[in-house]
Amino acid sequence: MKTILVLLFLFQFLTFDANGQAVGIGTTNPSDALHIVGAANDDPLRVQVGTATKLRIFNNGGTSIGTNNSSGTPANGLYVHGNTGLGISNPSDKLSVDGNINTTGELKANGQSGEAGQVLTSNGNGTMSWSVNSSIDNNGNGTWGDCSLNSITDYQPSASINSEVGDRLGWSVAISGDYAMASALEDDEPNANITGSITFYKRNNESNIWEPTQKEFNPMYEASDRYGIGLSIDNDFAIVGAVWDDENGLEDTGSASVYKRNVTTGVWVLQEKITNPNKAANDNFGVRVAISGDYAIVGAYNDSENGVNFCGSATIFKRNSSTNKWESQGKILNTNYQANDQFGNSVSISGDYAIIGCVDDTELGILKTGSATIMKRNPATQIWEKIAKLTNINPESNDEFGRCVSISGNYAIVSAPGDDEGFVNNGSVVIFKRNLTTNIWEPQIKLINSDSDNEDGFGNFISFSNEYLIVGTRNDNEQNLTDNGSVSIYKRYDTVWRLVQKFTHPQSNSNEEFGTSVGIDANNLRFIVGSQGIQNDSGLLFFGKVK
Repeated sequence: MKTILVLLFLFQFLTFDANGQAVGIGTTNPSDALHIVGAANDDPLRVQVGTATKLRIFNNGGTSIGTNNSSGTPANGLYVHGNTGLGISNPSDKLSVDGNINTTGELKANGQSGEAGQVLTSNGNGTMSWSVNSSIDNNGNGTWGDCSLNSITDYQPSASINSEVGDRLGWSVAISGDYAMASALEDDEPNANITGSITFYKRNNESNIWEPTQKEFNPMYEASDRYGIGLSIDNDFAIVGAVWDDENGLEDTGSASVYKRNVTTGVWVLQEKITNPNKAANDNFGVRVAISGDYAIVGAYNDSENGVNFCGSATIFKRNSSTNKWESQGKILNTNYQANDQFGNSVSISGDYAIIGCVDDTELGILKTGSATIMKRNPATQIWEKIAKLTNINPESNDEFGRCVSISGNYAIVSAPGDDEGFVNNGSVVIFKRNLTTNIWEPQIKLINSDSDNEDGFGNFISFSNEYLIVGTRNDNEQNLTDNGSVSIYKRYDTVWRLVQKFTHPQSNSNEEFGTSVGIDANNLRFIVGSQGIQNDSGLLFFGKVK
């Protein structure tokens, strides 16, 4: 009797269509096989096993499966408690799919959007992140860091030919187009201690891999020449300094060797070995060199001129297009030069402008604060004339302003690794711009290392090309390591200089001195970094590209 009463009660709420094909609950006109209409604010359906809710459809349109989840189901959304299988009867993950997935929306990894040319890769812990697809640009051995936030790609380490412990590959580096060069300052080949060597590299246009193609030593090499202490490359010409070369029986007078690439064979051929005008022992000619078109500049920071010991000098050379000889354009001395100025400890040349560092210059009454002199070629007389002498912003003693210099277009960059900017010897880099109206070179900004600390020496090496600046900080302590070093790349946006990225060696260790030397070519956005201390001072190079 009780069963009959219950059935009679249920039939008061159930409605069937004429053909018995649709059932309505809460409606007298069901339009589907099962049509449920609930009262306002009531949930239309709940399925329980005992007291546990296994399926619930909420009045806001949300649905939960496997749990009540009364507070977490979004409107018109689906919440599944447990694993879900599509085409799989025993799913092992939150979502297991047997078949294709077709989406017109965006797939985000860890909430991060991807960028053009990136793929999803496993982090090895059950999560995914975006990474550069190596098949797109053949970018060597990967990239630095999290690619979704990264601004550099094409990471590729490279060694020298017959690299050995103690060679110190990466002491100096340079890059131009598809060619690069690096020095191993303490290379003992062939059978001469610390004679030094240089290696030329070429980028394979098919694989995009930088390959060592040629290794060179100082002509008439001897022990301790330190061939490659300074080097520079520009298109088909390269120049290499040998600061302790003994020429014409003069000890440590120094030299610079100019190479030209044979465009047919691709081989770099020694064109000429140049020496200091009025050379003497201990000049250290070739400590820094630079080349641009038919002009080259060589520093001799220990040159003694006019009876003043170690005041230093720099000489600009021009290639005679008829004889292919590099002819001196005259020796340049510091304004008001004094003993031990070290004028010429750094040099750079670009077009009609050159810049010369004088790291121990006493300026503005400040002992050894340093300076940098800008030269301009007079197109009428072809004479290089001094047009500006630059000093540090807020100069102090021992700033080492002028330790490294670079010039390009209307911008000149000067580093001061001994500058105390909030910390002792954390270093700085000052950017100067030429005022096109007054022709005065005006300081624009002073850059310091991000996460500065004592003895960073920010700016031990710099390279500037068009709107890109790369700065080495070989004594930076990153990732709780000592002197593992770092590199910072900046880009100019009109008058604003923005840090593109600061990075270290991906498998960094202490004392590697990543950033010993740096070079960048803005024409193809490629750069090179030297790390002389890596692998027991054998040294290693790192090639990369700015996105």
